[in-house]
Amino acid sequence: MGSRAAMVEYHEMLSGVRGKVAGLKKEGRTMAEVVAAKPTKEFDKKWGNFVIGPDFFARLVYKGV
Repeated sequence: MGSRAAMVEYHEMLSGVRGKVAGLKKEGRTMAEVVAAKPTKEFDKKWGNFVIGPDFFARLVYKGV
């Protein structure tokens, strides 16, 4: 299991992406527009090459909010 600091950092990434996607969706943006806005951009260097890519992750978050 990861350290507390790593878990906090991961949570901040998840919360940040969710907040950005939720805001764009509230503005009436389509899924394609949200993905094109790159809501994961600030986290991509660290998290963007994990199990799934940033665009797919943005789609999953869009469907979840």
